[in-house]
Amino acid sequence: MAAAAMVVDPNCVANINALLESKKPVNQIVDQLVAVLQKHGLAHYQTGVTPSQVLCHPHNRAKQMISWLDMWAKGQQMLAIGMKRQLLGESMAMELSIDPAKGEQHINANKAIIQEAAGSMAPVSGQERF
Repeated sequence: MAAAAMVVDPNCVANINALLESKKPVNQIVDQLVAVLQKHGLAHYQTGVTPSQVLCHPHNRAKQMISWLDMWAKGQQMLAIGMKRQLLGESMAMELSIDPAKGEQHINANKAIIQEAAGSMAPVSGQERF
């Protein structure tokens, strides 16, 4: 958090650290973290995100990753059997890191899962936002 403390309001950093150190249930921590980030203009809700804007974080699913193709395919299957759309509002996406090395790491991890899929997925363009 030291680098973030130079850019982010110190009260925000203190609130986040207190939440991360708390013994609260994980879902309460996540809800409260999002609220703190929103209060400080560091998080927002967005709809209309397309698959081409999304990469998979390298630590997703215990570092097993799940591609955007899998996410959208599963979503389509859920909707086809009558999934309630109002229950789909709890997904989170993080924007790519402003640290070029970390962003490149995420892009390269996604390129690797695409190679493993033997070309059945669209290539990574490097223009993805999330």
